Amino acid sequence: MAWGLRFLILLCLLVLGPGLRAQESGGIAGEFSDFDHGATGFPLEGVHGEVTCESCHLDGALTGTPETCVGCHDYGIAAGKPETHPPSSDNCGQCHTAQNWKPFAFDHAFVEGACVECHDGGTASGKPADHIASTDTCDACHVTSDWTDVRVDHAAVSGTCVSCHNGVTATGKSENHLPTTDSCDDCHVVTDWTDVRFDHASVSGACASCHNGSTATGKPGNHIPSSNSCDDCHVVTDWTDVRFDHASVSGACASCHNGSTATGKPGNHIPSSNLCEDCHQTTEWSEVRVNHDSVAGACVTCHNGSFAQGKPSDHPQSSNACDDCHDTREWDD
Repeated sequence: MAWGLRFLILLCLLVLGPGLRAQESGGIAGEFSDFDHGATGFPLEGVHGEVTCESCHLDGALTGTPETCVGCHDYGIAAGKPETHPPSSDNCGQCHTAQNWKPFAFDHAFVEGACVECHDGGTASGKPADHIASTDTCDACHVTSDWTDVRVDHAAVSGTCVSCHNGVTATGKSENHLPTTDSCDDCHVVTDWTDVRFDHASVSGACASCHNGSTATGKPGNHIPSSNSCDDCHVVTDWTDVRFDHASVSGACASCHNGSTATGKPGNHIPSSNLCEDCHQTTEWSEVRVNHDSVAGACVTCHNGSFAQGKPSDHPQSSNACDDCHDTREWDD
């Protein structure tokens, strides 16, 4: 009986002795002082090698210990992501290292928020004062791999075209550009600069400065003789809508008023030359100032008492060759 009790005590000492000694000399750390933690697949690097075993192995549990950053850094086992942290995934190791939590190699691929949530001039560098007028959608033009590699998305630009396209910040209006205002988008579209939807309201030059047969369609060969002040008669909304201004016509009336291009001399017109303007005026065609120099017929063809005043009843007997005696400039002479 005594031998059996002694054997049981010896067995307990063999089993419990190392654990008791380990607790006396430093708990789990004392028991596993020579343990290669790297063999678990989680080497204790950086500050992880400075914490006590019990900080991670709660209640002495050696299995089921989290191996991801967020598994411990959850404000339960260890401090977690602060409220002021940029919106990101929970893959802490993409930016932080175990050597020192503060210095980090930033990986934008794991940031979930908009650029401006950090790049506000406070948390991180923001949009500089001389930045072109734009929205705060930074990634519409910039890429995180190289901030200076810019692919401009005009949809994110809030300023006018000329605020950038001024020949300094970006290519501006060329020297041979037709005379216009600086409202580029009146005619051009950002998707294709050569795709032009022309708005004459933005053109500051005369029509003929473009409509010269070279830059744009010009006056055709069969156009009536006129000056190059196209807008005296034409309107830009509809070129065929003509409001005629005779002041810009350089040819004689009959060059248009020939019964073909425009209404000509009617069949019952008195015999005359084709110098319409000798008697008519363009402002009021029916207001006639007869110039007898342009009349081709004999006096009596008009002065017949019907069309115009004829020979009075008390006139001496004579032929109808009025101009044998009278002068058209002064009838009494």
